[in-house]
Amino acid sequence: MELLMKKAKVVSGNGFFYFRYPLADRAFLKVIKAIKKGGGMAVTEHQSIESRELLSNRRFVLFLIEFLYAKRVRKEMSGFVCVTREIADHQLARSGNYRKPYLINGNGIYVSSVPLRTPPKFDGRSLDLLCVAQVAKWHGLDRLIRGMAEYKGNVDVRLHIVGDGSELVNLKKLVTDLKLGDSVFFHGFKTGKELDAFFDKCHIAVGSVGAHRKGVTETSELKAREYCARGIPFFCSVPDADFPEDFPYALRVPSVEETIDMNKILTFVKSVCCDQRHPHIMREYALENLDWSIKMKRLVGFLERIISSSR
Repeated sequence: MELLMKKAKVVSGNGFFYFRYPLADRAFLKVIKAIKKGGGMAVTEHQSIESRELLSNRRFVLFLIEFLYAKRVRKEMSGFVCVTREIADHQLARSGNYRKPYLINGNGIYVSSVPLRTPPKFDGRSLDLLCVAQVAKWHGLDRLIRGMAEYKGNVDVRLHIVGDGSELVNLKKLVTDLKLGDSVFFHGFKTGKELDAFFDKCHIAVGSVGAHRKGVTETSELKAREYCARGIPFFCSVPDADFPEDFPYALRVPSVEETIDMNKILTFVKSVCCDQRHPHIMREYALENLDWSIKMKRLVGFLERIISSSR
């Protein structure tokens, strides 16, 4: 922060700073003021509703500091970028009388950085689900595991969890308690060809189905973008502006604490896996809507408008 302060003090009249929002406090307020005093401009990017996230994580001191400085920081900002409409509405509300230009721009992915998968055929007898994540409670995998325990159908359902995370201890205990050791597999962190093999093996993927636990009603998940770029259908629990309601390869499940209905998942699988072209269709969608080349073009246009309006 001290180095940033020194840079901010000497910024020229056409200097421009773009921050991932670090939370409002006295130090960041000084930085923003120094940039503005030097004739520069500052825009912040917001990936969450910070105050709700702090409360849900019981970070009460940081919550109070954010509350005290939020409006003062926003007064000095030139604009902000948010990944969802819900987050943008929150920033506008926190800005009070100091309304600023804003852009809603969901997260992106370098589509070329991940390979297109080769999907397995769904034979109606066995179903392999994949979740790739740094697993936390808001991924809601406990909802899915309980749904698997309640499922009484004749399809052999298996869940592959690839990744580490704070919630794994609780999930492993749940799997033991529900006697699902033959159906839920914890593979740990994987990359490269090992990770690619899981995408080729599994029929559909699991997005976050516990986002409501963070107090949000919209999301912009990075893993949903990877799923789409790789060409694997997925399900999640809250809307994502980059995937419209009629997008056929993303199933919306209820955003509540009830267990996941496996019969609805199986109906979804049958509808999307019957066409083996679905990975190519999803990949094309990702290239046209989710690639960083598209996202950055929107961002640059927004920043240019801010700069032009200040002249």
